Amino acid sequence: MTTIEGFAVHKLPAMTLATYVTKLPIPDSNAHEISAGKQGLIAGLAHGGKLQELLAHSIDHRLYAVSRIQNNVLCYYVGTQIPPIVHIEEAEWQSIPQATT
Repeated sequence: MTTIEGFAVHKLPAMTLATYVTKLPIPDSNAHEISAGKQGLIAGLAHGGKLQELLAHSIDHRLYAVSRIQNNVLCYYVGTQIPPIVHIEEAEWQSIPQATT
């Protein structure tokens, strides 16, 4: 485990998350815009009750954030592990591979 400015970075096993996504500019552009976009997604989920709904069904009571570049856009996902039989409206399922490095 590595700790960076109060955040812990862990190598995790493969998992499937129920997530919400925001699309942001590629990181070589304005870092402030990227940070604001990430914070906006989380704040919007919290104010809309969606964050609480995700956490109410969470298997491990943890919230995960994952970034992927797809089609020259940074997709930032926020979600949690929930049982596959639970349906959360508007949430997208994301398969996350096991950490290898």
